[in-house]
Amino acid sequence: VLGADAQHSGLTDATLNITGALFGMDENKYQVEVMGDCGPSVFSDIIDLIVYKSPEIIDQPVNTTACEFTSASFSITTGDTDAPNIQWFENDGVSGWQPLTNSGTVSGAFSPSLQLFGVDSAMNGNEYRAEVTNLCGGPAVSDPGLLNVLNPPALWQQPTDITVCELTQADFEVVATGTNLSYQWQVDMRDGAGFQNLLDTSGYVGSDANLLQVTTPTSRFNGYRYRVVVTSADCAPARTSTYAQLRVDEVAEIVTAPVAKEICEGASTAFSVDAGVTAEPTYMWEVDDGGGWTVIDGATDPLVYSGQNSATLILDDVPSDYNGNLYKVTVGGACPDIATSTDVLLTVNDQPEILSDPVNDTVCENSPAQFEVDAGVTTGVGYQWQVNESGSWANLTAADESSGDYTGVDDPILIVNDPDLTYSGYRYRVLVSGTCNPTLTSMEATLLIDTRPYVAQEPVDRIICEDSDVTFVVDAGSTTEPVYYWEYSTNGGGAWNDAAAVASDGLSDLPVLSLEDVPSTYD
Repeated sequence: VLGADAQHSGLTDATLNITGALFGMDENKYQVEVMGDCGPSVFSDIIDLIVYKSPEIIDQPVNTTACEFTSASFSITTGDTDAPNIQWFENDGVSGWQPLTNSGTVSGAFSPSLQLFGVDSAMNGNEYRAEVTNLCGGPAVSDPGLLNVLNPPALWQQPTDITVCELTQADFEVVATGTNLSYQWQVDMRDGAGFQNLLDTSGYVGSDANLLQVTTPTSRFNGYRYRVVVTSADCAPARTSTYAQLRVDEVAEIVTAPVAKEICEGASTAFSVDAGVTAEPTYMWEVDDGGGWTVIDGATDPLVYSGQNSATLILDDVPSDYNGNLYKVTVGGACPDIATSTDVLLTVNDQPEILSDPVNDTVCENSPAQFEVDAGVTTGVGYQWQVNESGSWANLTAADESSGDYTGVDDPILIVNDPDLTYSGYRYRVLVSGTCNPTLTSMEATLLIDTRPYVAQEPVDRIICEDSDVTFVVDAGSTTEPVYYWEYSTNGGGAWNDAAAVASDGLSDLPVLSLEDVPSTYD
């Protein structure tokens, strides 16, 4: 028997009223008992009450996180809702809530579980909700569920090759997108071990960042290859960059410097420098000829210089006035640093020369004779005098000096100290040598010896008759170019006069003095 409650009224009337039927009343059974004054009461047939559930959402969508290009889903539970009609909506933050339909990327747009396929980063932050209706009305609107799309690693900028000078920092950088990224740089040292993970040691900073700094690369780093592995803590797969190569240019260096050179005039020589492993070496040679340093270029003595822009400076047919020149070279290269050698000296020795030859000399016997040569600026000059006494040339030696016959047998001036008549006709010459070849031979000079005046036969006393003729004769022997001068004295030798005054021919410069008609006063 029904009791009075909020849902039922008319319990004793012919009509039972049910107001606000509850879902819990679904499938309740009802019958009515009819009573009267006559006879027993009767019962009606039993009838069922069907109560449909209004739209309801028991379980709300929850926020969902998915990696880009994967699937995501949102779900609701409609509880006991009878014959629910479900419609999912999407809010992209621009167009508001828009109904979804099933497509290649959407499934379940009309079911409790919405499936999204191949979500991309543009969907990050989108909201999704469901509306539920049925014959009882609606809609029941769910809470929105937020889609959080995580990005797997993507490389937008690869590391690029770089060239630096040694000990100059090199940077390798990548630009990557993705969520919760981590970086691991690797190096291939070209030693056969392949790529190996780096740590922030031994000259590296940022081995776990998008920017790797190779802080002080030395030449051994040349040719190393670098790449990075980018990993997301949320989404796979990891991405590996292409590799970039490091070129390390050596700064300018001089391993072997030029050295001083000594040559003979007219010869060729060269100054060389070893720039070691200098990257893209350049060379600038300079000369100081006493007026300061000047760069040797194509216009500088082109007949002498060549190779002025190379590691070897060549000098051809070098004149003697280059003696004392200083040279140095500056080595540059791909790096801004330069290296300059110390200056080195060029010594140009003059070849033997004879500016003036010895000349003939005539002296009196036992008087010194002298022969002289001028060897100019011959470098390291040496002299060797020779004598030709009888058809062949012989060197004069120290023994000839020790004997006293000669002085200066190895000097520019040769002195024949005490030549007697046997030296007359001797020929002399000198060999001039020096640091350079060839040895020169001077012209020859002849020594002539004049015999000193002497009387080989004296005049003799003469006894004659008054007014007779008489002669006096003298023999000068081998006296060279003798000159005679007869004199007479009238006072016993107290005073002497030119005999030309008494000579019959008036001559007193002959070897014979002739007197005619000699008076007695000449006695």
